[in-house]
Amino acid sequence: MKVVLDTNIWVSAVIWGGLPDEIIRLAEQRRMTIAMSQELLDEVESTFNKTKLQPKLKALGLTVSTVIDLIRESVGLYPIDELNV
Repeated sequence: MKVVLDTNIWVSAVIWGGLPDEIIRLAEQRRMTIAMSQELLDEVESTFNKTKLQPKLKALGLTVSTVIDLIRESVGLYPIDELNV
């Protein structure tokens, strides 16, 4: 199964865990594939760069760069026109 996650799901998974994080874990277990475009990855990065999220990332010992690297490892990047959503 291939899924596309929006930015809010990524933020929730990283910052708060819960069900969004479980989705990421399923992908890590190769039980599904998370599809993403470069445009969506850029949006996720821009969101994590917002001032209001910096204290939360810092409290978790994370940087935006680390989060984006982890996301890149978890997804398949596709041209946006191949993501039929």
